[in-house]
Amino acid sequence: MTETTRAKSAKKPADHKPAKTATIAVEFKGITFDVEAGALSSLRVLDLLERNQFTTALRRIVGDESFEHFLDNVPGASAEDAGSLLELIAEAAGVKN
Repeated sequence: MTETTRAKSAKKPADHKPAKTATIAVEFKGITFDVEAGALSSLRVLDLLERNQFTTALRRIVGDESFEHFLDNVPGASAEDAGSLLELIAEAAGVKN
């Protein structure tokens, strides 16, 4: 039997993005956040980000308890920290290209 062109071609790497329902762990400033991989694609989160409500979006993504833990354990947490954490979450979820 003749081998097809598809069988002969090089294997393509699998998509390394986690499933949207998968939980991913992101560490930032010594704190580990467990977030749903698809959290950044939520319309509510996208709307908050569009309106520059980064801390509210971050609270929705990581949850109230984790957000409060972050505020309690990172003295002087800033808006820049919130942005950096959002970027890390996006990278881990495979959203950022």
